Amino acid sequence: MSAALNDIKNESKRMKEEVDRNKEGSNSKTVKCCKELDDLETQLNRKLNDSISSFKEEVKTFHDGNIAAFSCISSVCEEKASWAIIEEGKLNEFVKNSFTGRLYLMSRNFQKEVSKAKNEMKEAEYKNTFKSVWLKENTAAFKCLLEDLTVVCELHEEVDGSEEGTTFSIGNATVENQKTRKELIEELIQAKLDKDKAETTKQELYDEINNVKRDLDELEVKE
Repeated sequence: MSAALNDIKNESKRMKEEVDRNKEGSNSKTVKCCKELDDLETQLNRKLNDSISSFKEEVKTFHDGNIAAFSCISSVCEEKASWAIIEEGKLNEFVKNSFTGRLYLMSRNFQKEVSKAKNEMKEAEYKNTFKSVWLKENTAAFKCLLEDLTVVCELHEEVDGSEEGTTFSIGNATVENQKTRKELIEELIQAKLDKDKAETTKQELYDEINNVKRDLDELEVKE
């Protein structure tokens, strides 16, 4: 009876010591996990801010190009409109005062000047293109990003203890260096190309064997 009671006391002591060790380990792993998540948050925020800043700069570059195009076309339009107003004033003056000689001289180059003005306006319009800018909503890419983050931050369950007792602890999952989705897609495409190439080579060899066989058959017939 004493031995049985001692066994219970010893087992209780062992289990308590094991619980204390697991408690300390859980605390340290929790602190480590939270720190890693904080570091990940910092990295993601920095990368996100850098990417957004880069996109904003690109948008501003497009806008500056559009402003330059607007300015160029507006300048040409204002210049030609001013020329048309001046010429219209001359025309009205010549008609009002019956300056037939001046009307004749004006008419000689009138169509040429009008064509020149129209061509310059069209040239300004065609040479200056406008770039529309908007943020495309890509739900698939966003979903992939969230899934990737879920994998990176996945929590796993570790089972500790012996057959007599089992305790559970949660720690940060160990994430090995893996290839990106883009790299995997490129490898898949390359594998398909290699497969297609191998099948083509196989068919070419098959055709060559058939040709050799046919030549041998023809040779036997001639003999």
